[in-house]
Amino acid sequence: MEGIELDVQGLHGNPYRLLLGDAKDYFVMQKKVQSKPMIFSDDIAPRVAPYIHHAVQTHGKKSFIWFGTKPWVILNEPEQIREVFNKISEFPKIMTPTFLKSCNDLISNWEETLSSSGASEIDIWPSLQSLTSDVIARSSFGSSYEEGRKVFQLQIEQGELIMKNLMKSLIPLWRFLPTADHRKINENLSGLGLIHFKLLGVAGC
Repeated sequence: MEGIELDVQGLHGNPYRLLLGDAKDYFVMQKKVQSKPMIFSDDIAPRVAPYIHHAVQTHGKKSFIWFGTKPWVILNEPEQIREVFNKISEFPKIMTPTFLKSCNDLISNWEETLSSSGASEIDIWPSLQSLTSDVIARSSFGSSYEEGRKVFQLQIEQGELIMKNLMKSLIPLWRFLPTADHRKINENLSGLGLIHFKLLGVAGC
């Protein structure tokens, strides 16, 4: 039914396939592309999102893919994206001071790693990965900043475990099996709950 409704709206994609939809092809194509060296080109879509790129090439810019039982609509045109996202200018930039604090701390950490000659090779990727979580932790948790960092670390680990088991999760009742990953996910959920209770206790004081 959803596929028919999308087709009426001018969106095109593969017919629905029971339970998995396009998910199997999605992951097979992703794995195949990532097994090959990346070519030097500005055209990164075939590498970053190969199946979505394939869907657009096959069905046009107004297309969708089936991920399990749900259709994912692919947005390409700026006007379509504007309909989904709010304009940033409609909101005050109240997080600018927090961004400044986190960025200054980041730069200070880099400066501490410099050699006496003032030059050093730095792997910036880990720092950039944590920058966003630092900003949100400072904004959301204030004086409980370190607890906020723990929340984000657990959430990152949860995300990795969920992505690892994403295909299997489409199998009915799979999530109820006591696998090692499922036990770890439940352990992380308990840890997140304890931190939240602690933060609520601090806020209540």
